Amino acid sequence: MLKITADLVKEGHPPLVDVMSHYENKGEFIQDLESYFQAGVVISTPTFFVMGKPVDSSIDPRGQWYAKNPDAWFVKLASGKGAMRFMTSLVKPLSKVIFSRFKNGQFSDFKTYDWKKLTRRI
Repeated sequence: MLKITADLVKEGHPPLVDVMSHYENKGEFIQDLESYFQAGVVISTPTFFVMGKPVDSSIDPRGQWYAKNPDAWFVKLASGKGAMRFMTSLVKPLSKVIFSRFKNGQFSDFKTYDWKKLTRRI
């Protein structure tokens, strides 16, 4: 098992390592991961990682869990080639996709895309 990880690191950062680097406190990453395992979607492969959940786009997506009338996917973390193509092929289409943005060492604002337009571009 360690050899596989070592080989991936030689080729560049594995996507999981990349997304974990956005957390100063790795315990917070584990808490987020557990939450998304329970109420969202987590997809991790050697080539990509994505973590998202269905939300109501009229409300701040960060604190939402089990949205009653979701109209968007909130993607908190995504890394690697093909992550969004794979996710959009697996989940129920909603009208929007909201991405969390990471700037200056912290999660900041959001960028919202129309589902249909985004899926045509990826």
